[in-house]
Amino acid sequence: MPAVTRFNVAGNYNFSAYLKSPLVTKLHEKRALDFAVNAELSEVIDQARGKIQAASQRHAAEIARGIVRRWKDEKVYPFEAEATSDLERAEQQLFDMIAVTASSQINGFEQSGTRNKALQLRLMRAALEKTPEQLQFALPKCFACRPNCKASWPSC
Repeated sequence: MPAVTRFNVAGNYNFSAYLKSPLVTKLHEKRALDFAVNAELSEVIDQARGKIQAASQRHAAEIARGIVRRWKDEKVYPFEAEATSDLERAEQQLFDMIAVTASSQINGFEQSGTRNKALQLRLMRAALEKTPEQLQFALPKCFACRPNCKASWPSC
């Protein structure tokens, strides 16, 4: 009897994970294979969940780095120089996370020309620097979001 546990992972992934452990065989033989009450098995499932989430976060981060690298190659990335302080690094990392998420929700962003991409990325940077708390409301109104973007942007 499989334990059905659902949880969110970074990125847009659908998958099934199967946990194979001698513990399952041992509990099955004892007729004690109850996923809901067996603390030892719950711990193993929690460990597996943590490893899956960590792996999906690493994968999503690598995809995001690739997108930012492509923007830099296209010369549309709104930061000309590499960050020199911890504060600048944090600001750029925050921008990268928001811009990657937002760009995936803007209709035709990746297919648009470099001038349009550069403008939209500069506007995102300015919005984040000037009024970060209003960003969730400003971006969907400024850019044409996809109809299904409600999951990423609450005010679309």
